[in-house]
Amino acid sequence: MCDTGSELKLALWDLGQDSDVSTGEPFNGIIAVIQPLVAECCHPSTQLTTTRVARHQRDLVENFDLKTEDFIGSVTRPSSLAGVPSDNALYRFYGADQSPGMTLLLPDSSQWESHQLISSLVVLSQLLTIMIMGCVMAGILIWAADCRINKAEFPRQFPKGLSAGTWWAFVSMTTVGYGDKTPKSYSGRILGCVWILAGMILIAIFTAALTTLFTKDGDVDTGVFGKKVGVMNGSEDMLSIMMMGGKTVGYANFDTMVDGLVTRQVSRLAVDIMHTIRFTKKLEAHNIRFHEQIYRPVTHGFIANKRRFGPGPLECFQFEMERQRYEFHETLDSMTSMNKLGDKMTGSETLKRLLHIQGQHLWISASLIAALVAAIALIDRFYLSKSAEVTLAEVKDTKASQDKS
Repeated sequence: MCDTGSELKLALWDLGQDSDVSTGEPFNGIIAVIQPLVAECCHPSTQLTTTRVARHQRDLVENFDLKTEDFIGSVTRPSSLAGVPSDNALYRFYGADQSPGMTLLLPDSSQWESHQLISSLVVLSQLLTIMIMGCVMAGILIWAADCRINKAEFPRQFPKGLSAGTWWAFVSMTTVGYGDKTPKSYSGRILGCVWILAGMILIAIFTAALTTLFTKDGDVDTGVFGKKVGVMNGSEDMLSIMMMGGKTVGYANFDTMVDGLVTRQVSRLAVDIMHTIRFTKKLEAHNIRFHEQIYRPVTHGFIANKRRFGPGPLECFQFEMERQRYEFHETLDSMTSMNKLGDKMTGSETLKRLLHIQGQHLWISASLIAALVAAIALIDRFYLSKSAEVTLAEVKDTKASQDKS
């Protein structure tokens, strides 16, 4: 049929919408590989037409119609077998390009939307509240223990004593220890030792929580054993993940794989490196990050139906595949826009996102800070006015006593 100029039929698998980077026109890689072979090895009037678009790679191979279809593509084979003649009575495999393996892709779980940031800060605020309450309780206890024998540092008046005790508890917890206030009683010193040890533990927990928040890398468990992994249905990646103990979920094309990861149907994707490079824009648009490469070399190519070709065209296909090897690579590269696909989130990036508050949350934060400053100013003003009144009354009493004497 190839020699007579008859129409050749191709069944292909729609991996996803490819486009030539230079023109933006729709583009399918396997067609670009087969067309030059047909032009060189078949009759000049021979045309290549697409007769079937398979749902996925497995459907493409399992439903290969040997009576009507001349080619199917693209298909993959392990590179260890690609160099071995795959001839049988029915078809021959032709390798067009090799891939060193697959990439493990994970969602960027370190991206912090506003509600995620607030929920994280709420957890930290709970720990901070516990620390403040602990300081107040320790302040009350140290005041009760020392107010009788150490009136100068812990006044017997409860408001002043509470303020002094809380200050002592705070500086002791943070291990600053100014030394401006020191317990004098034995019970107060024992309490001080206990509180200093407790404060060290609380500060260590708070510091660890902050460190974890700033250096969070998202999904730390990046293995595939026992995990739901999205793969191309019928691909060699699917078989590899099965052998590695992963629970595979097969998808028809790259678009549905990405949707499955975004909607959390799977926890990660195992994607051929060639496909990862080809669709970097889509991955970046959905905040999907490269984590690691899994070395499982495969060869991409197509299958020719031996019943539909004579020995001459089949050998010509093989010769032209070798001769035009670099042209095929350049053709496939024209589909690729090499954007930078981010790897896992670093601590500095996370910190920048944590400190980046946009929109109404910025105004809310500013309003809360302003309200806090105003409250402190009012309390301080009230406390000073009361202190002045008390001092003035004491001066008057002293003067009156002196006048009587």
